[in-house]
Amino acid sequence: MPRHSALFVLTAALAASVSLPAHADMMFNRVASFAVAGNLPADVEQTTPTSSEIITATEDGMTLVYSDSPLGAVGFIDITDPK
Repeated sequence: MPRHSALFVLTAALAASVSLPAHADMMFNRVASFAVAGNLPADVEQTTPTSSEIITATEDGMTLVYSDSPLGAVGFIDITDPK
């Protein structure tokens, strides 16, 4: 096979392989929820607009950290016991 043809075949195979979506089992199991307004500081009105937008967990998985742009703050939720 000429060098250009082999290069074309290799490039086409690589392009096809990266354009396919990864097939992984998606799973989400909600075990609890919380009202963001319930996590407001005591000196902030409970009617203040809030929104948990970007949420991540700490390395140990026991604390959630979220951004709240309407309040301009970061919130922390202890999920050691989600009940």
